[in-house]
Amino acid sequence: MTSAPHGQIPAVPDLVMPATAQTVPTLSVGVVALIALVAALRYGARHRTPLYTVVLLGGVIASLNEPVADLLGGCLHPQTGSWAVFTAYDRPIPAWAVIAYGLFFGAVPLLVFALMRGAANPRSRLLRCVAVIFTANLLIEIPILAGDVYVYYGDQPFKIFG
Repeated sequence: MTSAPHGQIPAVPDLVMPATAQTVPTLSVGVVALIALVAALRYGARHRTPLYTVVLLGGVIASLNEPVADLLGGCLHPQTGSWAVFTAYDRPIPAWAVIAYGLFFGAVPLLVFALMRGAANPRSRLLRCVAVIFTANLLIEIPILAGDVYVYYGDQPFKIFG
């Protein structure tokens, strides 16, 4: 990949999205998101509040930040064959990433909130929540990076065993 002059956005190389590698994370996060949505709707109906569903939607809306995060983080999603939901700064943002935002910035905070309610030892419980979130993120990131569903400019992080 060629580098751009200082202060300019680097050109997006023409990368092809691997079909199978795109399908697996899209279906995986889609199923988990559907479960989270059903739980949010049921919990919201039980407590007569749309808050849980709105928080999930807020997580999806947060995906509008992904192109900026990609630029600053030196990351890009292949554009050819990608199931892009939107494009900004010449960066296509695929469906799996938008759904994952709903989970990571919607469902995860709701889960942490639920786990922290009435905690006898909040510090210990919070540390366990952080460990679970970090571990889950690595379990998602490593296979997705290995499948070339997205790549980083330059040296690739999280490349295990080559």
